[in-house]
Amino acid sequence: MPPPVLLSAANPGPYTGDGNNTWFLDGAEPALIDAGTGEPAHLEALAEVLDGRPLARVLVTHDHPDHASGIPAIRDCWPDVEVLAVAASCRPSRTLIDRERILAGDRVLHVVYTPGHAVDHACFWDEGTHELYAGDMVRLDGSVLIPAGRGGHLRTYLASLDVMAALGARRLYPGHGPIVEDPAAVIGRTRDHRLAREVQIAACLASGLVTVEAILGHIYPDLPPALEAAARLTVEAHLEKLREDAVG
Repeated sequence: MPPPVLLSAANPGPYTGDGNNTWFLDGAEPALIDAGTGEPAHLEALAEVLDGRPLARVLVTHDHPDHASGIPAIRDCWPDVEVLAVAASCRPSRTLIDRERILAGDRVLHVVYTPGHAVDHACFWDEGTHELYAGDMVRLDGSVLIPAGRGGHLRTYLASLDVMAALGARRLYPGHGPIVEDPAAVIGRTRDHRLAREVQIAACLASGLVTVEAILGHIYPDLPPALEAAARLTVEAHLEKLREDAVG
């Protein structure tokens, strides 16, 4: 079975790093995991690996623009492509349900619903190889944004990390950054990082720093301006969780 092929979405930026990862799965039913943003370089790379064959389907992990806004451009290039996603907002050919099985290349992938980063987030699990296409659940080149008020929910995200850990994956293919070769350790570190940040924010509240601005200034003193909006949303997600924890 051909290994997954990394096709950069060619959309570098403060949140996307060198560009989103999209994963091409070759075989009888050529498939792409995540759609990118429609950059010409991405579409050209996809056409090159297809070498004149049709693209059977695109599996979308969630509806954030860096993962899904390229769907119209892909449909323009391959009109018969099937677009599959949990998110109805992606205007998929049909919506996916948890634990559904899909043919991608020569692989059978299982849909694993993992909300938290986004309300409609899903990973795709190859039970045969014990590999997981993890979208934005973890990354090695930074922390995962939890956009409170925009579909992000920290309690749910932590529960989804537990769902991922229970799979026992031997490799993760993320939506950003390098391939994860030690999934259990990285999932554990991701959880620990979030809980450590929660302790920091709780300490800020106890010391009288109660506004998002005050907390941001204390725990992110050297934050680049380009990342301030993301940090603000994540602080708000932690505050939301602390309020939820307080009421049980």
